[in-house]
Amino acid sequence: MEFLDLVGEEIQERGALPVYIPQNRNIAETAAKTLSSGQYRRDYLNHEPTTGLNALCEKYGIDSPKRLVFPQMVYDRSYDSPSARRYWLSGVESMDYKSYLDLLHRTLDFLDTLYENGDGGIPLQWQGAEILRRALQRVADYHDYPSVRASVSPLSGKIFLRSTEEMQFPSIEAATYEDMTQEERESAQELRETVAGNRKAVIEYPGQPETLFDNIQRKLQRIREYKHEIGPVAIDWLRRRVAKRALGKISKQWYMDEQSSRELIESTRYIFYPLHYFRESRVTMRAPAFYNQLWLIEYLSRSLPLGYELVVKDHPQQLGALPLSHVRAISRYSKAIAPTISGRDVITHADAVVTLNNTVGYEAIMYGKPVLTLADAFYSDGGYTHDLRNPDALPSVLDNAVTSEGLAEKEIAAFAHGVRESSYDGSWGDTRPENVETFAESITEYLGTR
Repeated sequence: MEFLDLVGEEIQERGALPVYIPQNRNIAETAAKTLSSGQYRRDYLNHEPTTGLNALCEKYGIDSPKRLVFPQMVYDRSYDSPSARRYWLSGVESMDYKSYLDLLHRTLDFLDTLYENGDGGIPLQWQGAEILRRALQRVADYHDYPSVRASVSPLSGKIFLRSTEEMQFPSIEAATYEDMTQEERESAQELRETVAGNRKAVIEYPGQPETLFDNIQRKLQRIREYKHEIGPVAIDWLRRRVAKRALGKISKQWYMDEQSSRELIESTRYIFYPLHYFRESRVTMRAPAFYNQLWLIEYLSRSLPLGYELVVKDHPQQLGALPLSHVRAISRYSKAIAPTISGRDVITHADAVVTLNNTVGYEAIMYGKPVLTLADAFYSDGGYTHDLRNPDALPSVLDNAVTSEGLAEKEIAAFAHGVRESSYDGSWGDTRPENVETFAESITEYLGTR
């Protein structure tokens, strides 16, 4: 809230009016006390639709409304986990799409009325797939408004800015080594060496490092926001702090230990698949067909070229997020190595990497490894990866990947240059005055190119 308020002030100083639309009533209460600049559209929360949902979906090209509804149901834990087993401390007996379709209906109608009356604006939002964000994108696109969707860049202190839900970055797709200056080539090489030699996380979480005081303050704010519905907040805390940790410890018995894992990756020809956290928008929005990764891992195991193993690694910070039945099945279909093994070590020994769209694919490209992408990633469709569009073709595309020579040095340099050219200064959530000003300037610069 503080960050949005400060950005709003910067936007207002640049001659535009910030307008805030809260996602729900709990957030609205905090926003009303925090936001000091611009307009505040609380009327959205009580809006009564006047146009039918079918007509609105047809107008805005929404062929499957449940596809938009699905991610928010996952975030709210109103949709089953990937193994169709109940979440710990929550779960659903049946899929209650109606309440979410009603929310989609109300949101679309509110935004439709807003833009049809000439009161629409340029959407500025962080990555995510909630109904409000996705409906806003479609309505603004229909009415020919530019939009700004921010997401994490792999470069420190930088962000990606784009105008669509898809990860489309022309600078990455068009980059060529021949067109680069000597300075650009040196800069690209420096980035590659940083990624290849850095043992820390490649992508930093946006915002300032959180202190213990900040953490306590954030939790107290969340309790205040949801004081009328404290039950779900308490359950979410128990799930993350208690249930997830307990499941994580139990899950380890189905994963290989570190020594066995290291021996495996150093002596075996294998294809590496990193598990993706199923509740992130990179899965629910940009890879919905792979929400249940268990069937994908089973299919991958049947599609391997002769003589190769499938190595799967869970993320150490998400250990315990998957149901135990899921973990057991993954260990049957693949070599489930220790989550604590460095991802870099697994990449460097792999013959190929298969990924939906996470950071591992970016790192693998920087190492020149063959990468097969299954969904929308910022590095896919640019000529640097093997992109699968037809699941039936998985065996042949996988074979092409492992028998290829990977990327040449010039190709890696062009890719690194494209990433730099696609990244803007600033971080989402960092409230330091210099960052807020830089972020607002980047938004202004980006809109100037639209």
